[in-house]
Amino acid sequence: MTVSSIDQHHAEAPTFRTLVDEDGQDLFPFSAIMSKHMIAVARDVMSRMPVEGAPELPEIFLEVRTDHPRTIVPPCITGPQVVLLVNATYSDLWVDEEGMSIRLLFDACGGSSDGDIVYIPWKALASISCPDHEFRLELVPQYD
Repeated sequence: MTVSSIDQHHAEAPTFRTLVDEDGQDLFPFSAIMSKHMIAVARDVMSRMPVEGAPELPEIFLEVRTDHPRTIVPPCITGPQVVLLVNATYSDLWVDEEGMSIRLLFDACGGSSDGDIVYIPWKALASISCPDHEFRLELVPQYD
């Protein structure tokens, strides 16, 4: 193919347009596809953690949108976003398709010595990271 034939090919190429199915749904929702798979990575990471924390486990940082309607955090957590540390002191970890719950200690909250349960829907997760393994995944929180 010569340069002029390449130019002609591109000139004749159709312009991009959103392709939709018979219900008007985008056939190539790239952001939704990426988000689905990135949430699956975060879910996989957290599902590998045991129910109770232990000293040999890596520290995981979860950046969570507290303004997501399904997020549950202690009342002392204010602001639209918080970074939670999942370390050796956590307990009662539960992970499913929609989100996760975990008991964490919040020193600043003056709560129970047993900690407080938080619930994080996967769609409220802004990032998950593990500095010990040089891992960080940034997500775009989704509001239904």
